[in-house]
Amino acid sequence: MGSVEDIAYAAAYFGLSAVLLVALGLTIVVAAARRPFGGQGLIAIGLVVTLLSGVGFDLVKSTLGDLVYQRAHFTLFYAAFGLVAWGIDRASAVAHRPAWRPIAWAAFAGTTLLALGVLWLAPSLYHATGGDPTRYIQLPLFYVPLVVVLLSGGWAFTGAAAAGRAGAWRAEAFVIASLVGVLREGGVLPATGEPLLDVLTIFGPLTLGGVALCLSQRAVPRTSASS
Repeated sequence: MGSVEDIAYAAAYFGLSAVLLVALGLTIVVAAARRPFGGQGLIAIGLVVTLLSGVGFDLVKSTLGDLVYQRAHFTLFYAAFGLVAWGIDRASAVAHRPAWRPIAWAAFAGTTLLALGVLWLAPSLYHATGGDPTRYIQLPLFYVPLVVVLLSGGWAFTGAAAAGRAGAWRAEAFVIASLVGVLREGGVLPATGEPLLDVLTIFGPLTLGGVALCLSQRAVPRTSASS
């Protein structure tokens, strides 16, 4: 990329990241004003950890090397998305806990263990063929635990909305937008080949999701018992 493209890319990447961080921060602030702490706030904390670790590791990737980068990056992602899953449970809580929620947790745990096993025990599976022998690539498999959490969240918030849960439809919008961003980042949805357009199609939906999450938390009454 030339200098103009570099500036545009950096502006989009860090600008959208900043907007997303502000939206998540506001979600946490609003959740903290509720008693007990809201489920959307837990989701936001998990996403803040995900965002800051993602941007932070990107900045030091050349120093860490691809192998350390992939392992540290995704291990922290999975821990953060465990908090997101917990927040989804709380934010979508209805009178009767759906019987499928333990299955969703089991799916998250199983796919996380599989991805961690590949990350830490089978680096040859994601070693780039040819070229630099120290280059390791991201596999779509590494994003499966994140997708599992978001898909189960979509199901949970649909049920919560049907039960009249405050802010559930906005939370559903958060899930849909975030899922698009994660699928793009994971390579399931194809890249355009243009770096600027690619970063917009990843961070644009993620940022919209963060705003929707904030609006969801704001819709929760202060007297809510579980969000």
